[in-house]
Amino acid sequence: EKLYRLPQCVRLCRYARRVERLNIAIPCGLKLLQACVAMVVDLKLWIVVLADLGTLLLALLLGVSILSPNFWESGGGGGFLTVTRTRRFRRRLRQYEQFG
Repeated sequence: EKLYRLPQCVRLCRYARRVERLNIAIPCGLKLLQACVAMVVDLKLWIVVLADLGTLLLALLLGVSILSPNFWESGGGGGFLTVTRTRRFRRRLRQYEQFG
């Protein structure tokens, strides 16, 4: 129905995929770091719980940034992570906006 929003949908999907990968990689990296530190030093439970809570909040903020209304404005960016656009994408976006 609204074909001029198709490039914005594609951009939103790419951004969501990037956030999904970050939401998986950051906690896994932190768990690996905690395991390495626990082998060398006696790691207290409250430190581990605090680190897990921090990664949970970061993942939550990144996930909420997907819902940002900036994606549906003309020329909008995206939340915490900037969505880079190539020249070809910008050219196609201008073509869609001319017809819409």
